[in-house]
Amino acid sequence: MNSKSILAFLRYFLPLTGVILLISYFYADSHRDAERRHREASEVLNVGLGAGMLDRRLLIVGRDLRLVAASGALKRYVESGENRELSRITEDFLGFAEARAAYDQIRLLDPAGQEIVRIDHDGKQGRVIAPAQLQNKADRYYFRDSIGLPAGSIYVSPLDLNVENGQIETPHRPTLRLAMPLADSQGRTRALLVLNYRAGEMLGYVADVTAQAADHLMVVNPEGYFLLAPRHEDEWGFMFGKPELSLAQRHPPSWARIRDMETGQFTDSAGLWTVATAHVARSLQEKPAPLAPDLANGPSWKVVARLPASALPGLFDDWQADSFALAALLLALAAAASAALARGKQQRESTEMRFRAY
Repeated sequence: MNSKSILAFLRYFLPLTGVILLISYFYADSHRDAERRHREASEVLNVGLGAGMLDRRLLIVGRDLRLVAASGALKRYVESGENRELSRITEDFLGFAEARAAYDQIRLLDPAGQEIVRIDHDGKQGRVIAPAQLQNKADRYYFRDSIGLPAGSIYVSPLDLNVENGQIETPHRPTLRLAMPLADSQGRTRALLVLNYRAGEMLGYVADVTAQAADHLMVVNPEGYFLLAPRHEDEWGFMFGKPELSLAQRHPPSWARIRDMETGQFTDSAGLWTVATAHVARSLQEKPAPLAPDLANGPSWKVVARLPASALPGLFDDWQADSFALAALLLALAAAASAALARGKQQRESTEMRFRAY
């Protein structure tokens, strides 16, 4: 091919190449942006579903506590202190436990922390604890933190693993304790109602509604410890004195932002983070029972999803490799077409020159 042919080829090929590369670039760029927006929206949806499930389960638990507190026998006992009401209270508690198997224990304590009535439920049936087996719980944190609150307030404990006789139960039993001080018409606190909620149920529901993000979604407590994590061995680190099993230690800069974030999304060196918050106080806010004053700025759990940078749309994703392959094919076709046009042009010019020679 002589220089004239090459120039003719380039005259056709270069403009076509410019158009193909420009279109390919904008297509790939818009596709990458669209894919990233889709990923981001999917992450927002997942953490929102998780936080919404926590809110709904807490609302149900709060309603259950109020329902038990509304027992006529319980109200009469609080007002009169007559022990004859205890058998009726026991029947009411047992009936509720059988109807709502999500509670390990339903208890009534006196102002000194002594259990008066206790129902245990093993997930299959309820069992009335005999008076000789009732315990004093005055030294437990949930009693100390709740007995002095205004009557009708709802106290919610941290979410942790159940402890019996000073030992963490195995298999692990995530437990949330709700307590309500009960007072007579003179305003004197006469008893404390306590429900032990089997919180594994709640975390299980969260796992179900966020199943498509199970490999990178977690629920963390206010200190950044995992309550639900892709790897179960990472959970409940605070119960075993393992601070390394926390978001706070694994990703300190990211946790500093997540801790103060209500909802949102951001990208840093660790990847794409998406956050939603479930507030215990807000979830329990329902008349007629007011919240404990210390819940106003109190417990909250973060539902957090983290997509590492490697999982985000990038320059060499499979779909972009396909785009480049298509662009290469179009360039090959453009080259073939340019070569044909250049040959045709050269042949026309040769024919014209022969006619002129005659």
